[in-house]
Amino acid sequence: MRALLAAGGVPAIVVTHDRAEALVLGDRTAIMTAGAVRQVGPTLEVFDRPADETVARIVGVETVHPAIAVAASEGLTRLRVGDAELTAIGEWPAGAAVLVSIRAEDVILVGDTPSASAGVSARNRLRGHVVSIELAGPLARVRLDCGFALVAAVTRPALGELDLRPGTPVLAIVKAPAVHVIA
Repeated sequence: MRALLAAGGVPAIVVTHDRAEALVLGDRTAIMTAGAVRQVGPTLEVFDRPADETVARIVGVETVHPAIAVAASEGLTRLRVGDAELTAIGEWPAGAAVLVSIRAEDVILVGDTPSASAGVSARNRLRGHVVSIELAGPLARVRLDCGFALVAAVTRPALGELDLRPGTPVLAIVKAPAVHVIA
């Protein structure tokens, strides 16, 4: 369908409730809910940088939590999220109330051992445990408790390799650019 739309050379508006379809077909995306447009922009920007919690939920961001900015320097902000801290790109003043959103695909799980994250540049290393696992085609959504609820997407083979099941201790790794802060 994308090839047909491009070959026609005529602008087209495609209305869909299917996220995958929007990602494949859209150059620009408008998120509309309750009769109001909430965000318009390049498709990947809308999916990766939602403007608010409603848009984040609509585009499939599984982890959205309130946070408080702790401190900022060198273009990074430390945020208190539940009982954990995250580092994100950007600077917010200490005490600022924000939301953080993290896509499940941006969370890497490793065994919870002292050397598990050695040599990894990611700023966010969160100790936690598996709460539940939902199978979804070739992927599994692993719900974690890392001081706040966090969802990771892993392949089915990774479930076995990491021996993941409820209660399993894990280390969740998230790069700072993958932590989107919503003012």
